[in-house]
Amino acid sequence: MNVDHPFLVRHADIVFALKTFAAAMLALVIALWLDLPRPYWAMATVYITSQPLAGATSSKAFYRVLGTVLGASVTVAMVPNLVNAPELLCLIIALWVGLCLYLSLLDGTPRSYVFMLAGYTVAFIGFPVVSDPASIFDTALARVEEISLGIVCASLVSTVVFPRSVAPAVAARVDNWLFDARRLSQDVLTGHGTEQASRDLRGSHRGTRGRTTDNSAGPCASARRSGELGPDRRPRAANSRPAPCGDRRTTAET
Repeated sequence: MNVDHPFLVRHADIVFALKTFAAAMLALVIALWLDLPRPYWAMATVYITSQPLAGATSSKAFYRVLGTVLGASVTVAMVPNLVNAPELLCLIIALWVGLCLYLSLLDGTPRSYVFMLAGYTVAFIGFPVVSDPASIFDTALARVEEISLGIVCASLVSTVVFPRSVAPAVAARVDNWLFDARRLSQDVLTGHGTEQASRDLRGSHRGTRGRTTDNSAGPCASARRSGELGPDRRPRAANSRPAPCGDRRTTAET
């Protein structure tokens, strides 16, 4: 990271971690103060929904709350009517979750969180209360309160405390692209960019010519250079001296 950037930009990860921890503690304290059944749901929701960019967190907060409310409403309508048929209840919940996830994948906008949370909430609330269907409304209401509290705390802290806009991130990416393009243009204009490639090409051509010369001489010439064959391409005696490579005369002529 460039040292010319502000402190919040250079240490964005540390700031984001501290902000998320503060939002989680705020949600936990408020949940304990409201005497909610499971305060840790509010704290866990903060860590699940927090985003480094303030706009991403706030834009998805409304759809997350809406999806949670929709899932809780479906659970209240589904579980009491199908509690006597647990196999059918599990099948209906599985189909509902699959349908919601399918719709969320089709929609690439933040609206997809409505379907995603609507599916997950039914599973989170429905399965634990199968053995006690009479408390389905109180459980669904408590889950909505806890999850909504975590979403609100995450959005509030992300928007108020050192909000991070998308503009610095995009500007840093564009600066990196321009720097790489400038360096590449300078290398091409000064010729440094093709110097190493030309050197490698000359070396490869030189090696190719050397291999071609060796292969054109044939195995006999190689053997002659090693002293294994005489000029007539017969095995040389142990006490005989090798003839020069340029000598093309046969033994008979000698």
